Amino acid sequence: MANISGHQALLTRTIPEIVWSRDLTIVVVSARLSVALIPIALVWFFAARFARWMIALLAFGRLINLPGLFAMLGYSSSMFALQSTSMALAFIAAALLFTPKANDWFSNKGRTNAAIFE
Repeated sequence: MANISGHQALLTRTIPEIVWSRDLTIVVVSARLSVALIPIALVWFFAARFARWMIALLAFGRLINLPGLFAMLGYSSSMFALQSTSMALAFIAAALLFTPKANDWFSNKGRTNAAIFE
């Protein structure tokens, strides 16, 4: 949200058919953030098992943007670095949801085990 004009320029290049006002750009960026936070909240607060699969699917869905990521390398190497780091962190985060400790946490529905705190 700190760089609304940058987001507006990116959206204008991506979807030129729409006239991207500042307000519309803020709405789209906020909606994208809200959609991203829903599965995170489901995991964090409810230990919902299906939410980790949703996060994994969303992470692998980012592979669709891979051609655009490499096209970005031609005009902004710093943006390429940020986007590729973001993609790598998404895959790492999704993978961590499937570790044995995470499986234990999901099976306990996020409750803490009193035996651990002796």
